[in-house]
Amino acid sequence: MTKRFKVWDPNRKEMSIGMDIYMLAGWLTAKYSTEGLPNDLEILQWTGLTDKNGLDIYEGDLFKYDGKDGRIKGYVEFHENTGRFNIQRFKGDVIAYQKYGVPSYMRRHFVCGNIYQNPEMIPKI
Repeated sequence: MTKRFKVWDPNRKEMSIGMDIYMLAGWLTAKYSTEGLPNDLEILQWTGLTDKNGLDIYEGDLFKYDGKDGRIKGYVEFHENTGRFNIQRFKGDVIAYQKYGVPSYMRRHFVCGNIYQNPEMIPKI
């Protein structure tokens, strides 16, 4: 699997998408060489999966799907202690702490935004 990344710059409020690890290093150097590299950049890795519309699924992506509980929103996050991507589900206005490895059937679901550019889609705790 090719390691691809996207980068969120909270100061500029912009997302740069679809870089492999070599492009990422060059892009960071070219974009920030005169300013210095900001500490608050979020570097988000591709999960290796796509949604039902063929969009790559990255860390921090928000998604929707039909489950037993009806329409559910959640986001993808990486857990260093397990070494895998997990789905953090939202249930109503409360985050449900049930986490699952991101399965290949995610291709039936769709990305509807991300936690950086669409924070208004995240339920309030």
